[in-house]
Amino acid sequence: MVLSDVLARVEADSDKALEVLKEYCRFPTISAHKKAQPETAAFVRRLLAENGFEAREYPTEGGPNVVFGQMIVDERKPTLLMYQHYDVQPVDPLNEWKRDPFDPTMADGKFWGRGCGDTKGNLIMQLLAVQAWQRVEGRPPINLKFVVE
Repeated sequence: MVLSDVLARVEADSDKALEVLKEYCRFPTISAHKKAQPETAAFVRRLLAENGFEAREYPTEGGPNVVFGQMIVDERKPTLLMYQHYDVQPVDPLNEWKRDPFDPTMADGKFWGRGCGDTKGNLIMQLLAVQAWQRVEGRPPINLKFVVE
């Protein structure tokens, strides 16, 4: 395996990943409002499952559902645990936004949307890396786990 092959795959699939990120950032998951959290947790669970993870959702009392995904390749191998959250900070005052925070878009060479950098984008890019590895090399050389709340 050559790392350049994996990176080329990441580059080739990046537009598709940005479309998934747009869909993800459309969920108005403002933490204080608890709005859209069940739908967002289901979306995250589906993304993990579509990428080969055993994915489950755990309800919590008074908080967002926790989504747990794991890909165990060998119990004797090391495990990388990645944590993300799908809630975002409030957008008030809305009139100070130049763009609708929940209608993500590319402009000026940048991706604009609430949560795209903290941390919805992180999850999508991590999954893009896993996808690229799988397409080039097959299963990852370590176990992978995600906790997303």
